[in-house]
Amino acid sequence: MDEKIIYSSLLWHRDHLMQQRKRLTEAAGYVVYSTFWESMRVSTQLERLNEDIERIDKQLEQVREFSKVAKDIGIATGETSDRVAELLQKYSEDKEFEETWM
Repeated sequence: MDEKIIYSSLLWHRDHLMQQRKRLTEAAGYVVYSTFWESMRVSTQLERLNEDIERIDKQLEQVREFSKVAKDIGIATGETSDRVAELLQKYSEDKEFEETWM
């Protein structure tokens, strides 16, 4: 299923960001910054990494919810998971279209 691929790529990306954050945090603990601006730059990078990680966590939750909904619909209707994903995508597109008209 496509959501498994998306989920695994999000997990990989999250892990990569966590490693970056760890390296930056460790470096910040050992380095005395020569200027206030350099210290602010590192702080800003850490904030961005944390925001990206939070965003990915939200996306992971959405994928988990989608997978659960797709499975529940498939069980209830007897449709294949690909067909359910197609129907949910169509519903999402219709919903977006309705919102733009309102």
